[in-house]
Amino acid sequence: MRPFSPPLRPCPRLGCAALVLVCGTPIAAQDMEAADGGMTLDPIVVTSSTVGGAATGGGNASIVERDALLGTFQGADLPAVLNTIPGVTTETTPGDPAIAVNIRGLQGNGRVVVTIDGARQNFARSDHGPNGTFVTDPEMLRSIEVVRGPAGTDAATGAIGGTLALRTVEAGDLIAPGETQGGEARLRYGTLTESPTAHLEYARRIGAASDFLVAFTRADVSDYRAGDGTEVNAAETNLSGLGKFSFATDDGQALTFSYSQLQSSFRTGEFSGTPRDNDLVTGNAVLNYVHDGGGPVTGDLTLFRTVTTVDQQLLDDFDFRPIGPSRSYETVTNGLRGSAETDFALGATDHALTFVLDAFGDDVTVDDPTALGGSLSPSGRRWVGSLLAQDAIDLTETFQAIIGLRADDYRLESDDGDASGAQLSPSLTLRKQVGGVATLHATLAKAFRPPTLSETLVNGMHPEPADFYIRPNPQLKPESALTSEIGATLAFADLFRPGDALTARAAIYRNDVKDYIGLVERGTLFDPYMQYDNMEEVRIEGVELEITYDAERLFGGLSGQLIQGTDLTTDAPVSGIAPNRLVLTGGFRDAAKVLEAGARLTLVGEREDGTLTSDAWQTLDLFLTRQIGARGVFGLALNNITNQTYTQYLNTQPSPGFNALASFSIVF
Repeated sequence: MRPFSPPLRPCPRLGCAALVLVCGTPIAAQDMEAADGGMTLDPIVVTSSTVGGAATGGGNASIVERDALLGTFQGADLPAVLNTIPGVTTETTPGDPAIAVNIRGLQGNGRVVVTIDGARQNFARSDHGPNGTFVTDPEMLRSIEVVRGPAGTDAATGAIGGTLALRTVEAGDLIAPGETQGGEARLRYGTLTESPTAHLEYARRIGAASDFLVAFTRADVSDYRAGDGTEVNAAETNLSGLGKFSFATDDGQALTFSYSQLQSSFRTGEFSGTPRDNDLVTGNAVLNYVHDGGGPVTGDLTLFRTVTTVDQQLLDDFDFRPIGPSRSYETVTNGLRGSAETDFALGATDHALTFVLDAFGDDVTVDDPTALGGSLSPSGRRWVGSLLAQDAIDLTETFQAIIGLRADDYRLESDDGDASGAQLSPSLTLRKQVGGVATLHATLAKAFRPPTLSETLVNGMHPEPADFYIRPNPQLKPESALTSEIGATLAFADLFRPGDALTARAAIYRNDVKDYIGLVERGTLFDPYMQYDNMEEVRIEGVELEITYDAERLFGGLSGQLIQGTDLTTDAPVSGIAPNRLVLTGGFRDAAKVLEAGARLTLVGEREDGTLTSDAWQTLDLFLTRQIGARGVFGLALNNITNQTYTQYLNTQPSPGFNALASFSIVF
């Protein structure tokens, strides 16, 4: 089936006026997928149907590519990149490499699914931080894809908020055409590093059909000062490695095996008065098979195993010597994801029929001898299976309907009880090309999020001083979400001058979540306890907008979001909804295209929801990249140059004040 997206077209005067009208009106501001706030030309790959492997779910995906990761963001950590994408917010703790991702106001317990090279990251434990986190090495990344909402073949099962798919470096990223080997070495050093960050990656072809890759990183993160001089403990040491082996045949078949591992040592709890030394190890083993030989059926199959372990040792809060026994948390996830697609004609319509099978099992083991009355992170097993059938129908040359039906099933088991359930979730997306430069889309999709072990089967006493009992609730019902969305996509070439290009995406959305799961008070005055239970309904509404412009010598972008959440039972604001945000980026390149420099202005509004409060803040960052010779690149990032003091929403400690990072990389 032909890709259903308009090419870049020269802009007639009427089209330019229409573009200004659409971009200046908040009626369609979301799916304008340019992923990182609009930086340089090609850092953002707009995905409306099949570009870059994105889902045919109505243009709901954004991709940040290599140029932005290694150039505009200059080695910034992953949250800094994600926080420039409309609808995406992260939650982190200084000194802890774990990241929690919030998409369209939803996070935790599988509401947002994260994959690395196709392997799901399902680690979760109950504490005062986010429930549902992952760890990755940003130096290894080559692509970041965000799929907003539950519609489309790239939306993971259970992801009622969205899906974050990370791709690490591959041999094809390093080996130039006609060469047999290639690599890159990189050093970074700045005010937030204790010692230089060192990264090395190397790939080589083995004969005509095979290749392999190895990569390593060592990073020492340092403590920092906020803008007002507050000292924040953030030190951590990370070691990571990656290996890949690929074999391809002439008939379009390819087999790839990869294994990655990251080890991190850090200390938490100094701020709260319960310090612990942490040793984290996470590993991903992935086997991927692709068949794309031009036959009637194409497909792929990914098998994966993810193991994440955290060992914690309690420390004396005066001299930080080990006291008492240690505790550990381990999550092992085994799963598969397979898809098959076939194109055919039926009467006057063309069809692209796709089936996606998604299944995984979590085995959680918690060893916490210090817990009174049981651990707040229960041991147990979870199985989830999903089958999606989707038909993308070209009704006319300019009008497409995408119909999907997903069947989900889950089962939980532990010593404290069992739970199970199933549901069917339909979706519909309509897409219409207008004038060769615009695509309008409308989506209506249901989604299903099964409860987790931590929500359903938790059984333990919260530690002092706030000691209360949390009881299991095997009767928890799954969350059910209904997402509606309308939007527009525009793409122009030769807009103001020959050779320039402008893309814009805008949409509005509403997500009604029934049976939302939250922690509530139960029991009597003499026997009080807490328990996860279903609430009536939560409504989240938002507007998102992205614009990117590139004229070879000049580039710029805009990325913005407006979002709010309401408990429909009490009409009160919902906690955890990110503030309104606007990111503006602009820069230039010299005539020889060896120098690129620019600035990024981030404006974030205040948020007060009755539970969490954050003040408005703004930062200004500068970045520069200069090519040195044929193989070297120097980079410099100056962040928060006005030394603002601010604490990001969802975080508990202030972000760094002024900080700088210099980098040098060489390709060989």
